[in-house]
Amino acid sequence: MRSQLNQAHTFLINAARDFEYLSYSIAGVEPVVTRVTDPVRGESGVHPDGRGVDFRDEYQPNAYLYDSKDADKICEIINKKYKRSDGKKTLIHHRFKKNSPLHFHLQVSLNSKIYKQ
Repeated sequence: MRSQLNQAHTFLINAARDFEYLSYSIAGVEPVVTRVTDPVRGESGVHPDGRGVDFRDEYQPNAYLYDSKDADKICEIINKKYKRSDGKKTLIHHRFKKNSPLHFHLQVSLNSKIYKQ
């Protein structure tokens, strides 16, 4: 995963570093990357394009690394720093499918004009 992330777009690498810092400072959690560029059936193509990274939260049914308030705070800070004009969030805390594990999905656009400064 580390080599995949190191080969991703620089903007994604920087946002992932921000997530790492916030994870440690807010939640006291060492973030665990679960996906960078590996393709998954039914996906949009963001990950194989090197514009998305997933971080683990739920590691077994109903067992989480992050308190929900900490997860919300991390999302709030990242989405404020990387505010987009297209209505999309840079960081979401979600499930890919109904019964899949809860995780953070960090996604960046290659169009820098989308980001409000």
